[in-house]
Amino acid sequence: MSLRQSKSASSPSPNLPLGDINVVVLTDVHSWVGGHGRQEPELDADYGDVLSFYQHLKAYMDNDQDKDLWFVSNGDWAHGTGLAPQGASGSELLTILEKMPWDAVDCGNHELYESLKVETMLQPNGYIDTFGNRYLTANVLLRNERNNETGHDDALNFHENNEPLGNRYKVLRGKKNDLLVFGFLYNLRDPCDMVEIAKVEEVVRQEWFQNALKNESYDAVLVLAHMDLKDPLVYTILEAIRKVVGDDTLPVQFITGHTHYRGSKQLDDYAASVEAGRYLDTVGFVSFPSMKQKKQNPSRIATMGDPKNENHKNDSEFRHVFLNANKKALANALNLDTTSDLTTPSGKELSESIVRVQQKLGLLEEIGCSPRDYRYSGSVDADDSLWKVFREQVAPLTIFEQENQQPSAMLLSIESWRYNLFSHSPLVVDDIWAVAPFNDTIIDLGSFSGSTILKLNATMNGHHSDQYAYSSLRYVLVGDVVDNDDDQFRLYTEEYGLKTMQHALEKIVGPDQRIEPNATTYTDTALWMSFVRNHWPCDGDDVAASNDTAAASSMDPLSSLFGCSETMSAKLCGVFLLALLLLTRTIVRRRNANRNS
Repeated sequence: MSLRQSKSASSPSPNLPLGDINVVVLTDVHSWVGGHGRQEPELDADYGDVLSFYQHLKAYMDNDQDKDLWFVSNGDWAHGTGLAPQGASGSELLTILEKMPWDAVDCGNHELYESLKVETMLQPNGYIDTFGNRYLTANVLLRNERNNETGHDDALNFHENNEPLGNRYKVLRGKKNDLLVFGFLYNLRDPCDMVEIAKVEEVVRQEWFQNALKNESYDAVLVLAHMDLKDPLVYTILEAIRKVVGDDTLPVQFITGHTHYRGSKQLDDYAASVEAGRYLDTVGFVSFPSMKQKKQNPSRIATMGDPKNENHKNDSEFRHVFLNANKKALANALNLDTTSDLTTPSGKELSESIVRVQQKLGLLEEIGCSPRDYRYSGSVDADDSLWKVFREQVAPLTIFEQENQQPSAMLLSIESWRYNLFSHSPLVVDDIWAVAPFNDTIIDLGSFSGSTILKLNATMNGHHSDQYAYSSLRYVLVGDVVDNDDDQFRLYTEEYGLKTMQHALEKIVGPDQRIEPNATTYTDTALWMSFVRNHWPCDGDDVAASNDTAAASSMDPLSSLFGCSETMSAKLCGVFLLALLLLTRTIVRRRNANRNS
C-alpha cells in the first residue's frame, strides 16, 4: 500500500490528520453503547469497537515522541435506550462506561435530571470515583443545603465555595505536551435537587479558574463544553482564557455537544470548536498545535490559519475528522486491512459484556415487526411519521380504547420521540426504548370541550396555525377533536411539562372548571410497547409466533402439562409449544388426507 508507512509491522500509520496534540472524541452517546448495527448496518460499531480503535491508535502514537493522544467523553450518557431510560438508575450502563479509558470526562445535562442517576454516579467506587480527577464539572455543583439556608446574594462567592460534583479541571501530562482541560455545561436551568448549575459567566471570573490558567504549566487548553457549537458561552470561555493568559496565540480547542450534529468552527486564529454527532453515530478525531512546539518552530505560526481567509481550513493546524461509527470506517482510518484486524481482546470482551447486559435486562426480546420505517422528525402528517402512526393507531388502539367510552385526545411534546423505528429486522424491546426513552407517565387532565382543547393546542404551540410543520410545533394534538362547546373529550398529556399545560388550561377554562390532573397507569413507552406486541406481528415469522405463544403460556394448560414453565425460558417454552401445535396440525392433515383418499 502506497499510503502505509509503518513504524512496525503491527502499527501501520493511521489515515488521520495527526498533530502535536490529538484527541479521540465521543459525545452525546445517550446509552447507545451497543451501536445501531442490528437495524442500521452502516453504523455497526459499538463501544468495544471504539475501544479497539483507540487502543490501536494509542499503540501507534506511543512510538511517536513528538505527538500525544488523549481520549475524552463529552457527557450525556442517559436517556436513549433501555440501558438508561427515565426512572432507571443506569447502574448496568455505568459499569460499561467505567471500562472506557477516558482521560477526561465532561458532564451532560441528561445525567442531572434525576436524583437517582446522580446518586448512582456518586456511589463509592462508582462512576465518579472511577474517573476521579478526570471527571470535570467546572460549573456543576453539589447542592449545599447549609449554604442554601443562609441565602446567596453573592452568587460568585457562593458558587465558588460550593463543592463541585467532580473535579474543576485537570492537567494531562503527555510525552511531549501538557494539556489543561476544563469541563463545562451550558447554563442548565432545571436539574434535579441534588445539584446546582453555576452560570458560566460567573465561573470564568472565579479565582480558581484564573489561578489554573496563571499557575499551571501547559502547552494548550482543551475545553470540554457540553453546549452548542455556536453557543455564545463558547466565546465567553474563550475570551476569559485570552484575558487571563494575555497571549492570543495560545492554542485552545473546544469539544462541544448537546445539539446532536456534526460541525466545526474556527473561533480565531488559534482556537477552534468541533461537535461530533450523537447516539454513537460518530467517532470524532481532532488535532491541534502545541504552544511549546510552536515556539520551537516559529515558522509554523504563519500556518495556523486565518478565519478571514476563505481557505483558512486548509492552512489551519486545527484539524478534525468525523468517522462514521462503522467498523470498516474505523479500520480504514487505522490503515488496517480488514475489520477483523480492528478487534482487540479487551474490545471484544467489552462488546460481549454489552450484549450480556442487554440480554439480562430483556432488551433484545423480539416483540414484533414494523411494516415500514418510521421517522421521529419531519412532518407529523407524513406517511412515514412516528406521529402519524401514533395518532392514527397507537393511541386509539391502546389508551383511548381501553380507558374511555367517550372520545379522547392527547396533547404531547414534539420531543417525546427520540429515534426512528426500522423495518430491517424484527423489533426488540430496546427499539421501543430508543423511540420513547423518557417513559413519561400519562396524565388524565379531565373532560373538556373540543373548542377548549383546540385553544389549548394553539396556546401550547405559540398560536402556530400549521399543525403539520415539525419545525413550528412544540406539541402535537392526538385525536379527532371537533371545534365546538358541546362535544366533550377526555384529555391526556405527559407528566413532563404538566405544570405549564395545567396553567395554560386554567387560563382558558377560567375559575368555573377545576383542573385536577390524575396519573394513569400508562406511560408513553408502555403504549408503544403494548401496541407493537399486539398489532404488529411478524407475519409468517416463527419467532414472532413463538413470542406470542410464550406470552400466553402462563395461562395455557399445555404449559403446565409438559412442565416447560419450570424447566424452560418463556421463549423456549413458546418454541416448544409451537412445534407441538405444528406437529399436531400435520398429524390431523395426514389423517384427513388418508380418510379422503
